[in-house]
Amino acid sequence: MKTYPIKSLVCATGFLLAGFATTSFVSATPIGVMNYNDPTPAYFGAGNPAGSWTSATVVRPGDLLTGDNTVALRFKNRSTGALTNDGAGTYNFATGTDVNVEFSASASNFQNISYLLSLDIDPSVGTNLVSFDPKLVYADNSLTPFSITGMIMQNSQRDIWYGFHAPGTYDMSFSAYLTSDTLHVNPLARTEARLVVGKGASRVPDSGTTGALFSATLFGLLGISRKFRK
Repeated sequence: MKTYPIKSLVCATGFLLAGFATTSFVSATPIGVMNYNDPTPAYFGAGNPAGSWTSATVVRPGDLLTGDNTVALRFKNRSTGALTNDGAGTYNFATGTDVNVEFSASASNFQNISYLLSLDIDPSVGTNLVSFDPKLVYADNSLTPFSITGMIMQNSQRDIWYGFHAPGTYDMSFSAYLTSDTLHVNPLARTEARLVVGKGASRVPDSGTTGALFSATLFGLLGISRKFRK
């Protein structure tokens, strides 16, 4: 995903329930070597298309604790299997499409790694994230070993559980951490992907537009003031 206008910062909400946290903040920066059309196969069931992942990879040769990590996201039309990746981390779907959010994580030392999947449930220009570790939450993750300690974890979940089927713009992220990093302070790798349904959300006015609107409002108020003083 390349450069996007930053979504507006909304008031933080704070509650933690059954391993899920909801917070509101500006989306984080990807960490690692980005691949906007990662060809990794889908291991979570027959008939699912390969590739079209937006991934981030960090390689640490000789690091026996963290190892190498890749995290990836993509969105898929549940009915047709279409992935609609624009090659820059954005996936566009028509209003009413049944969309699946899909994640893939590859770790050479899988037992040492935890994850944080953050799903935006706010269709507006704001960001309201539901964040959790899918390694702990989902009992049906696809687990594919590739070495003695290496594992690829994948899953596909329907949008209906999170509500991002309404027209709007949704920014998601997927991060890897050491299991000892319980506060998620030092991500090992992080990817981001954007889901746009329909025409997407209205953009936040840029500084020039905001300044012009403020000036127009100020002059309008001054004009009204002069009118009443006459």
